[in-house]
Amino acid sequence: LGDQSPEGLANSFAAGDLLFGKLRPYLAKALLPDFAGVCSTEFLVLRARAHDPTYLLNLVLSDGFVSAVDSSTYGAKMPRASWGFVGGLRVPVPPADEQQAIARHLDAETARIDALIEKQRLLIERLDEYRSALITRTITRGLPTEAAEAAGLDPEPKLKDSGEEWIGEMPEHWSTKRLRYLTTRLDIKVDASDLFASLRYIGLENVAPHIGRLVSLNGLDPEGQANRFTAGDVLFSKLRPYLAKAVCPDFDGICSTEFVVMHPHGVERDFLLMALLSSSFIATVDASTYGAKMPRADWGFISDIRLPVPPKSEQRAITAYLARELARMDALGLKQRLSVGRLQEYR
Repeated sequence: LGDQSPEGLANSFAAGDLLFGKLRPYLAKALLPDFAGVCSTEFLVLRARAHDPTYLLNLVLSDGFVSAVDSSTYGAKMPRASWGFVGGLRVPVPPADEQQAIARHLDAETARIDALIEKQRLLIERLDEYRSALITRTITRGLPTEAAEAAGLDPEPKLKDSGEEWIGEMPEHWSTKRLRYLTTRLDIKVDASDLFASLRYIGLENVAPHIGRLVSLNGLDPEGQANRFTAGDVLFSKLRPYLAKAVCPDFDGICSTEFVVMHPHGVERDFLLMALLSSSFIATVDASTYGAKMPRADWGFISDIRLPVPPKSEQRAITAYLARELARMDALGLKQRLSVGRLQEYR
């Protein structure tokens, strides 16, 4: 439960009342609290008359009911349903003993499905943690023994202190350089609405967190200023850097001004992208942010961070290895996510 003090009006409810979210009803937010309290006025507070409350909870969460309510909403940006419509919907009402039997059956089945979903989510979480750890370890320490031997590199190089907390120890033959000496920051501002028709636009919502990949280029037409970039430039989000949104597009375009656009010249672009996605690098940047609600990092701080710089042939070997390993993990992760999706649909 939230610990912030609410402001303005609120609805009161008693233990056993049914709360149903009328704002964006497609989200299917409903609850049957076992305590009395107050809630947002965006909830309809419903008290069962002669019906089983748990049966009613499952009923309002059913696809058919949610779809019917969602089709009635008004307002484009904040679609809401009215009690006049919701209260007028006809619903199936079995006898009381059958309502209770249905509720008990659904409680047992959904508990079983929820346990399976939680198990899959834990696997996904562990896979994501391993993915992040693999990037950081390889970017800062080099290839694991077998991969190094296959690439014709020293499988057990001597290590030295890098002098950078986020890097730790690194191979003795590597160097470190500040990011500003490895890249040129491009700060070419243009009018987004003028160029949107001819150039593809990348917003923050178009970049998947932590994996350095575009997920979609669909979205609203951008307004105001944007940054220009060319194929091969690396984009790094300075807004909420803990989300680790970085990408290297293979096309010319425009992007949100929340991205720092970097043109690499002292480092391989794919190696740079992996370094920027390293969990240790992200933690370092995130610790520097200013602003509570919209935390941002400053380019002056980001550009001053020292990155590990292996020989370019080794950078290419590292990125080739990571590309193979991350593709394998992404395939496993996709399988788990599809499994969660199917379980949720069945639920």
